Amino acid sequence: MHENPELTTLPLHARTDFDAGHRIDRYELRELIGRGGMGSVYRAIDTKLGRTVALKTVAGRRTGARLTDRVRQRFLREAMALSKVEHRNVVQVMDFGFADDGTPFLVMEHLRGRDLGTLLAESGTPPTVTYIVDIMLGVCAALRACHRVGIVHRDLKPGNIFLVDTDTGAEVKVLDFGVSKAPTSDDLTREGQIVGTPQYLAPEQVDGKVGPASDQYALGVLIYACLTLRLPYEDHQSFDLLRAIETGKFESPRVFRPDLPEALERTVLRAMQVSPIERFESVYALGQHLWELASPRGKDEWKNYYFPEASSDRTAALDSELSKTHLLSSAIEGRARRVRFRLPVALIGVILIALGVRATTVTPPRPPKTTPQPTQPRMPEPYIARPLPEPPKASSRAGAPIRGRHAPFGAALPSIDHNGIGIPAD
Repeated sequence: MHENPELTTLPLHARTDFDAGHRIDRYELRELIGRGGMGSVYRAIDTKLGRTVALKTVAGRRTGARLTDRVRQRFLREAMALSKVEHRNVVQVMDFGFADDGTPFLVMEHLRGRDLGTLLAESGTPPTVTYIVDIMLGVCAALRACHRVGIVHRDLKPGNIFLVDTDTGAEVKVLDFGVSKAPTSDDLTREGQIVGTPQYLAPEQVDGKVGPASDQYALGVLIYACLTLRLPYEDHQSFDLLRAIETGKFESPRVFRPDLPEALERTVLRAMQVSPIERFESVYALGQHLWELASPRGKDEWKNYYFPEASSDRTAALDSELSKTHLLSSAIEGRARRVRFRLPVALIGVILIALGVRATTVTPPRPPKTTPQPTQPRMPEPYIARPLPEPPKASSRAGAPIRGRHAPFGAALPSIDHNGIGIPAD
């Protein structure tokens, strides 16, 4: 259910407590899984798709149609902006709208795990530095993704950092972006309205100014609390707390935990500077400083995100080395191919030479073999090709036959065979 923010001008009569089975839009509530000062979270069923979701109702604290109209407008603008954020460390918003009684609601992915506040309360001892730093790298990435679309969290605290159970370990999810505006000094006068949240307020928020640098300050307080299990201003309350935040005087984290690296303490103190311009340029820059103190696994996971240029140079260098290796391998392979080609030829030559030597030493010399000259093929003679024999001269002896040109023609012709090849018969 999505509504145009320009058309929502009805008064808000929000409530946060609903019974199991109650239906808001197409979502049927099943059980209450969390409650805070700004609303409640229910496990619900999407009756259209049949999937389990988390539905959060947002309560209004003030009365008056004009003020609640402004709350509705802001809620819809920020809900629509947040629904466009696609980041693995930001809880996914799948739907939003208003119930029939005007109660704003958000529909989010249902997560299994526990929040960082519960973990710290159950641990009893401060977590390791690398464990906290690894978590904060994901938080910085989530904040950066939302700052890019103009969303400021305004209420960053351990309870809004959720550690999702996955097959490969815990995954960080930041909850409740931009839904509730951080309380001001007017809220502090109302007993029970804000429990714990004012400790994470940035000095500029006390004056009603909120921006991305305010989330960075709250993140610095969050790291301080996780490492020491103390809040920097936990001894102050009400207006005294606001004055302490504005002056920025508190004990450094190494006072309570001397084993902390000095670099980490400097990073935390810079993020908690009173003036926003004295903090890091962005939460992304804060994350770059934290990366140096992460675990080996955390460094490997976030290297490409926080130092993409170094990763690109490393990739280019690796590609260059691979190219050189490929060229060298090709040259070696070509040389080996030529060697493999020459080897059989050389071997054959050696064998032939050896055979020639053996033939010379064993076989007696033979006369050179003469090549017969080619002979002209014998052409068949036509049967009339042989000339007639010359007639003998006349003899003076008595009884000799007369042979001459006056002899009978038939007696002068030789007889020939039937094949007509000019062979005289006997």
